[in-house]
Amino acid sequence: MGRKRKGNTAEKLIIDQLFELPTPERFQRAEGNFTQTGATRSSRRYQMKDDNLGRLVIRKTITEQQFAALQRYAVHWYSAGLAGSLSSFDLDRIRAMNPAAMGGLARNERELTHKRIYHDARLAIGADVAYIADMVACHDYPLAAAAVVLGYASPYRGRLKAGELLAQAGDRLDQFWQSRDKTLSRR
Repeated sequence: MGRKRKGNTAEKLIIDQLFELPTPERFQRAEGNFTQTGATRSSRRYQMKDDNLGRLVIRKTITEQQFAALQRYAVHWYSAGLAGSLSSFDLDRIRAMNPAAMGGLARNERELTHKRIYHDARLAIGADVAYIADMVACHDYPLAAAAVVLGYASPYRGRLKAGELLAQAGDRLDQFWQSRDKTLSRR
């Protein structure tokens, strides 16, 4: 029987430190748009909120509960394959339909489930409110862009109205997710 080898503790310490905190470059790119939870070093967690929806929470335009509901809505939108695929555009190629790509159809059962959940949520919150929710939560447009789509000449008033509609969407989605979770727990 031989002696058990001990791992290099210096290497382990460096690896632990690397994965413990976001990098200084990541903090700089977030521009202060993050939240920190946990009092001790071992329980400290950072949630980066440098997307448009996250910035609205930090500015207190929407609440944390509305943020979570809108984020869940966006996750179902993305998982349904509605975000599209990343592909290059070849200028030498003729653009034609690809029948093998099954445009618009779900590729698998999981994607179909997410499409159904997304469309149910969209119907539950209403078309006008859902349009603003799609723009900000799913497509990551700023409130100013949503204000332009709403047709406001004043950017300030447009942002206020778009913020109101987004908060409404968050409240309605929160109610939708709660009722959906209750029906699923009864099954």
